[in-house]
Amino acid sequence: MDDAALDRIVQHLWGAEADLVYAVLDGARDTAISGSVRSSDLPHCCLLAGDLGPELAQVAPYLVRLQRSGEFTRRLLRLGWGKSWGIFLATPSPLETVRRHLRRLLRVLGPDGAAMFFRYYDPRVLRTYLPTCSAGELGEVFGPVLRYAVEGEDAGELVVFRRAGPELARSVVDLRAAAPA
Repeated sequence: MDDAALDRIVQHLWGAEADLVYAVLDGARDTAISGSVRSSDLPHCCLLAGDLGPELAQVAPYLVRLQRSGEFTRRLLRLGWGKSWGIFLATPSPLETVRRHLRRLLRVLGPDGAAMFFRYYDPRVLRTYLPTCSAGELGEVFGPVLRYAVEGEDAGELVVFRRAGPELARSVVDLRAAAPA
């Protein structure tokens, strides 16, 4: 990924607002993710509760608060973009509030009524799921989140979702396009 595309992603993740930007990263996508998050100096936590043991901790989902100009943010985007490492979200809420909200989304009921683990933090899942949600479901998924951002099916795109009243608004940013003059 070139610097111009990386800059466009950062610009759209933070926008002009002073919101906090978080990533939810899937340790199962790359074994280096969990160690990288834990060794960063950034506020972070695992979305799974309890004592996980080393194998589960390595593949668990992690919530990390990003810094707009931080080295971790740039390295994450360079290494993970296009590899479905996770999703991004913007919110004014602190880490623990966001964690509580996101943990509520981890379990869903399947067609047979059995509880299932919902890997919404996979960008392929979130970008497919959100357009199918009713207004009530969007309220549950968004909660304190103002917008979600994910890599597109084509890694040259950033897809941003936000609520527009009871509806879902979706915009696509072409990361290959020349920056506006």
